[in-house]
Amino acid sequence: MTDDVARATGRSVPVPHVAHDRAATAKAGSLADTAEAKPIGSRLERLFVVLALTVQAVAFVSVPRLLMGVENPREINGKLVDLGESNPLNFALLGVTGLIVVVLLWRHRGPALRTVRRNWIALIVMVLIVLSTIWSVDPDLTLRRSGAYAISFLLAVYIATRFSFTDIIRLIGYTTALAAAGSILFTLAMPSMGLMHDPDLEGNLRGVFTHKNGLARVMMVGILAHAYLATFTRARAWPCFWAVVELALLVLARSVNGAVGAMIVMVSLSLYLVWRLHRPIAAMITAIVGAGLLAALVIAASDPDAALGLVGKDVTLTGRTELWRAMMEYIGQRPLLGWGYSAFFQVDNPDALALWARLRWNPPHTHNGLLEVLLDLGALGLLLIAAQIVQTVSVIVQSARAKAWPEAWCFATFFIVCAALNLAEPTIIRSQEITSILFNTMLFSCSLLRSAPVAAQRRQSGTVSVLARARPRLSSAASPAGSASARWPA
Repeated sequence: MTDDVARATGRSVPVPHVAHDRAATAKAGSLADTAEAKPIGSRLERLFVVLALTVQAVAFVSVPRLLMGVENPREINGKLVDLGESNPLNFALLGVTGLIVVVLLWRHRGPALRTVRRNWIALIVMVLIVLSTIWSVDPDLTLRRSGAYAISFLLAVYIATRFSFTDIIRLIGYTTALAAAGSILFTLAMPSMGLMHDPDLEGNLRGVFTHKNGLARVMMVGILAHAYLATFTRARAWPCFWAVVELALLVLARSVNGAVGAMIVMVSLSLYLVWRLHRPIAAMITAIVGAGLLAALVIAASDPDAALGLVGKDVTLTGRTELWRAMMEYIGQRPLLGWGYSAFFQVDNPDALALWARLRWNPPHTHNGLLEVLLDLGALGLLLIAAQIVQTVSVIVQSARAKAWPEAWCFATFFIVCAALNLAEPTIIRSQEITSILFNTMLFSCSLLRSAPVAAQRRQSGTVSVLARARPRLSSAASPAGSASARWPA
């Protein structure tokens, strides 16, 4: 009865508790595991999360240095700059964020511990990162960066524990919109500082970030968040507006990786909507898209120079293939535990200096996610990441089985985006990386859906699919009453 009312009105209707639901809740062991009892963070908590995510995205942090005329190039007049140098403002903001997160987690330690227990693989990865300080080639740098990653991990646990999935996406949307608005205003006020000035990147937009790739990744995440909000909540105009703004900034940044991520989001959303409307048509479109991608791969393999030239790259992927071959030599020197978290690429490491001289450019990382894991944490780290990938696929499948279609779509899409990005940029288990903290947060949040009543969680967070409004019209025009429930999964 309540489902019929919901379909007719397009609104969520409270569902009365039944004995079976009470038994399931009791079996779950705690009210924190149910969406109806899942706490909603206060406005002050939401403000803190937005500011903390802004720090994690490294937005605005470089602005004071730029205003003082301090650039962050990789070399000045032929002299290498310390890539491990700490920004005092960033260090202070991270410290304050970490202290507040620890206090908040202690206040909600019961639900937080349950979240961690369900994601013990991620916990082991974090512990390994911190322990890598022991065998790191630069213990001080590893300690600092592993501490930053630990703060990111704890923040993800806190967000997933205190907010529903849709509320998390809203907070991400606020964060990316703030970065987008700040980038526009800063570039309009200080055009020379809002643009890149490297020889190969002259004129590329970076806004309130140190590099155009940082801006591009945050805008790509914003497009995903606002696409979710425009599709699965009652909000329409503002999410669409910010998605368009973020897409424009992404184009101005001229980031191939960010553009690929945004394209994946748009194609995935289109396929999802068509699949929910008409699955045979969706299957046909998926086959066509797959055939098109296969044809593109064949053409690229037959003429890689021309194919890569379309995106401004050469056959070496701007020197990355040579870098990857060289990195295998260094990975082989420490195959089990690696060189220590984020410790290899810095001026005090003679091997890094030799590598930069050999390549004739100064890469700050391996430009590949899996190679970065092998370099930092060795085979043990790669094994743990593989286990986390298996867990991720399992959580996505379980979310879909629980009829949490929006959550499953969003997490699956972001997982594919992260996999694509990591082919050229390391974005997994990175400190102060928006994609890394968002991946952990989505994983932790979706893992809680297994015992949470999804319908109740959506009522609480206001998740209403854009398709729900079309159901009454479609069912009344094309089918007799009562058939809509068979065509439209709840």
